[in-house]
Amino acid sequence: QTTSVIGFVALFLFASKEYWAGDFLSGIILIGQGRIERGDVVRIKDEGVEGIVLQIRPLQTVIRDLVDGHDIILPNYKVQNSRVDILKTDLARGVRNHVDFIIGYDVPTSKVNDYLKAVWEKVLEAGLVEEEGGFVVGLKECGDHGVRWRLLYTLKSPRRLIETKDAIREVAFDLQQEHGIELATPTTIRFPDGHFPGPSE
Repeated sequence: QTTSVIGFVALFLFASKEYWAGDFLSGIILIGQGRIERGDVVRIKDEGVEGIVLQIRPLQTVIRDLVDGHDIILPNYKVQNSRVDILKTDLARGVRNHVDFIIGYDVPTSKVNDYLKAVWEKVLEAGLVEEEGGFVVGLKECGDHGVRWRLLYTLKSPRRLIETKDAIREVAFDLQQEHGIELATPTTIRFPDGHFPGPSE
């Protein structure tokens, strides 16, 4: 009877190997490499996940979402085959992150730089970013409706990733009027025949 039970289990495992073998092998690789460890803050863009690694099991990886605080279970093959950003605190330059803003073409570079510097200083006062790492303002894209500017900064703590992003956006919103900048996405008006309206239209 024992032999028949073992045989049934072996048959079941063999028949279902295509469902678990990939995850199991990926789990062995993840654990063996040691690149991702319990407690690491990770970003998996393909899965829309930003969170803290709780466990790496043979078949699944458990991550606590930084936004909602619930646990996310991902099959190991997805983790293995996706780009995973590991926000390590032991990097010499610290953990860098960024927030983008769309600002109109009528705002000069100097004004944008002063504005985003003021945003960074406010968040620095709140203890969410590192002063030593400083900040960088860069023009990333000239789009159809506005310019995409990026504020790059060094996190105080990777676990406060979402809190820091939210704080930066809130401060940027509050400082709009003071700096004469609007964060509302600029719009382009084009008439049905394809031409742009002139000042008199």
